[in-house]
Amino acid sequence: MTTAGTDVEMIIDSPPIVSRPQKKDGNIGRETSQIWDHFAKFIAKGEKAVYNVEDIRRAITEFVIIDEQPFKVVEGEGFKKLMTKALPNFELPSRVTVARHCLKIYQEEKEKLKKLVKNQHICITSATWTSLQNLTYMVVIAHWIDDEWNLQKKILNFFQTPDHKGETIAKVTLDNAFANDAAIKHLNARLDEQIEPISRIRNAVKYIKSSASRFASFKSYVEKTNLDTHDLLSLDVETRWNSTYTKLEAAVNFEKAFARMYVDDYNYRKYCLQSELKGHPTTNDWQLVKGSLYVTSNLFFHDFLNVRSSILKYSYSEDLILIDMVGRMKVKFDKYWENIEKPENLNMLLFIAIVLDPRYKMQYVNFILSKAYGSLLGKLKADNVEGVLKRL
Repeated sequence: MTTAGTDVEMIIDSPPIVSRPQKKDGNIGRETSQIWDHFAKFIAKGEKAVYNVEDIRRAITEFVIIDEQPFKVVEGEGFKKLMTKALPNFELPSRVTVARHCLKIYQEEKEKLKKLVKNQHICITSATWTSLQNLTYMVVIAHWIDDEWNLQKKILNFFQTPDHKGETIAKVTLDNAFANDAAIKHLNARLDEQIEPISRIRNAVKYIKSSASRFASFKSYVEKTNLDTHDLLSLDVETRWNSTYTKLEAAVNFEKAFARMYVDDYNYRKYCLQSELKGHPTTNDWQLVKGSLYVTSNLFFHDFLNVRSSILKYSYSEDLILIDMVGRMKVKFDKYWENIEKPENLNMLLFIAIVLDPRYKMQYVNFILSKAYGSLLGKLKADNVEGVLKRL
């Protein structure tokens, strides 16, 4: 070893052949990619290699950070064997040292970020993440245009949250204005009807996936109910609806197995009865997830009018921020519904579906349109609907 200032270097004979560890399928293992990328910069076949000890320590620390490894990975037998083969004379750091190096890198990157965003016009957004350990976090992100006119995005901070529920996120991201509180209560009331069934199914899947013994027990219930399916249950990321859809698509095939397990398995029944879990998935929950086999276009008409009514209601609020928000929502609403305020752009399918519903008919449409749009505009719209029906 030689010492020059604060840099410590180590000169050793490099091995005749140095290559990345590979899996059976030929792919390079993800766990060691950062370290081997670092080694590749220095190793030359059959030559003396000079290693900067501080660079290697930093590479190990970055490996722990980037791949979300526990600090104790540096004390594992597999990691020690890897480092012995690659750098026989290198003294491995302890888990405490690696943790200290992580904090050092954090402080260095924090100072770099402060200089980077100085004198910039920044837009701040938030997002929610789920870690590999199934812990939920909220992230604060800064967006800005740099001096070279490139869009930049950097994480300013993140912190752990109890869950990804709308109410939790609202407490963090919204102030205590009365209008915001009222809006959140209104949205929660409408969303709970959809979210609670999905949450119950999600909790049931979590129970099964939490241990190998529970999963094995669930497989026995699948066999007992004679389910002929090869689908695999999977956990979802609560903030990504595509993963939630994939989870539900597989879970609905195991409805009978879940029901049988609830009857026979005391531990699962006790788990479901915990107050925060809101119970075992019901028949209605599964039906909601499966969807319906009958026409539902007539049901959409009322939801459409409710949304329009809410937009108009909040446009007269005393809260200027809420008025601005509703104004932008109305622009979107008109865009996707072809500015339905204009008679020539009337979306006939919404109204024809309700007329064909035996419970409502044309008289009901006349009444609703007059209430929603006023007598003159409502009558004009009703006449257009009736004209289309006659042409059909």
